[in-house]
Amino acid sequence: MKTIVFSTLHIRDAEHGAALAPELFDWHHRMQTVTETVFLCESAGESFAPSYIPTFCAGIPHTRPYHCKDWSYFQANMQFALFFILRELSPFDVVVMLQHDAILGVPLAPVLEEFTRRPEVLAAPHWSGSPDTHCLMMKPEACVDALYSLPFIAFPKVMGYNKLWIEHAYGALFRGRWWNPWPAVQTIRHEYGMPEQVKEDDAAIMRWPMLAKTSPALAERYKKEHPL
Repeated sequence: MKTIVFSTLHIRDAEHGAALAPELFDWHHRMQTVTETVFLCESAGESFAPSYIPTFCAGIPHTRPYHCKDWSYFQANMQFALFFILRELSPFDVVVMLQHDAILGVPLAPVLEEFTRRPEVLAAPHWSGSPDTHCLMMKPEACVDALYSLPFIAFPKVMGYNKLWIEHAYGALFRGRWWNPWPAVQTIRHEYGMPEQVKEDDAAIMRWPMLAKTSPALAERYKKEHPL
């Protein structure tokens, strides 16, 4: 099975890159348990990522602050990465987009093997009734659809144009074609410091397949519980 893994990110400068280095080292190490084809896709025109991680730059100018609906550097970067994969790395079986700030806690090989035997084209954990964009596992058909048919514009010229959150846009596009490998887990986001903070005890969180948006202390405990 040919598997490709990547993450999107925006690193502002060398200082920001140095601050992210431990997180990116852990992400890279965990992703190498999935496949050797691992890369980062930075939205800026210059890479400040650690040199040991293959990195491609989308060259997207940072003209406005990030906004999850109205100015999504994530989605613009995602489109660049998918275009690059389809043009330069085909053929492949599965693409895994696992965000660098999501800590993988389970082996993905058995999940990917089952996914390739199933009819669905997208696999992802759950968030608010839709695929969580911290982790998207895509067959080639899904990559094409996400690139060319997603009902979401990364940089709409009319503010408020996108009526859907990005997750719900993926949910709409892949309705009936999306598989959640972990149906018992309602979210992988701890939502640290946000009003919608997930109220779970630490023992329950340690059983999640991956963890995102959490405190530094809980992240370190999760890594120790899931050393991979």
